[in-house]
Amino acid sequence: MLLDSGVSRQYPLLAPFIANADLHTVNPAWGTNDTANHGTGLAGLVALGDLSDALDSDEPLYVAHHLESVKLTPEHGANPGGSREHGYLFAEAVARPEVEQLLISLACQLSLLHVPLSSDNLYSSPTNFVLT
Repeated sequence: MLLDSGVSRQYPLLAPFIANADLHTVNPAWGTNDTANHGTGLAGLVALGDLSDALDSDEPLYVAHHLESVKLTPEHGANPGGSREHGYLFAEAVARPEVEQLLISLACQLSLLHVPLSSDNLYSSPTNFVLT
């Protein structure tokens, strides 16, 4: 889980690693998109690491993980408040995706919510990439 300024999922190298359902925020008014141009770069490093060797090779790049992002900062600058507020936001950032997943799971089990299984919200296997 990446706790940062959000992730902009539209980048072709990132899209396969993070579903829309895996973009979260501690404050819905902020949205989930990276407006600080920081979290997206970190997401690239977490997803693919150093691509120097991969770019020199014709071999597939095997990636066996996906990403989850929680936007922890507003569009510009830091969060207001002292250490208590920052502690609360951090706890919220860690808990929110887990709570959302639990609620979705419970709703599906109780047949209260139909969640279509698609590649955008379900990861069933690792992804292979060939960089050319």
